Amino acid sequence: MGVILNSFDVETVLRTQLKDKLGLASQIHLADEEYWLTPLHDVIDLIEREKIFNLAYRDDVHDCDDFAHNLADAMIRSQWKNQKRLKPHAFGEVWGLVPEGGHAINIMINDDGAVRFVEPQRDNGIMTVAECDMSEIWMIRI
Repeated sequence: MGVILNSFDVETVLRTQLKDKLGLASQIHLADEEYWLTPLHDVIDLIEREKIFNLAYRDDVHDCDDFAHNLADAMIRSQWKNQKRLKPHAFGEVWGLVPEGGHAINIMINDDGAVRFVEPQRDNGIMTVAECDMSEIWMIRI
């Protein structure tokens, strides 16, 4: 069936693994009571199938927050299509500060318990916490 965590444990995992990136005003919004920890290979398969990394960037119209929304939406749709996934993915959006300024990307907790980020605007878009250049997280929405 996979790994399922309640929202308290999801928040604990996020706060523990992201402790150096969360500021005093950081907010974590969890909409559900339980989450399915998605295997990394399932996320990679979905990104390839949906061709998320092939979408064209356009200032303001299809920029970082739109990429993050599109990928989060694709994950939600995949849960509806695959009935083995009885709980929502521990996958969502994160907004924060990168060297260039404010930015939005995706965040997930995989079935190995690791928090990872997805940067849909880069070819090799899956990053560990250490690889992510987001220095301050403002908001996480899962």
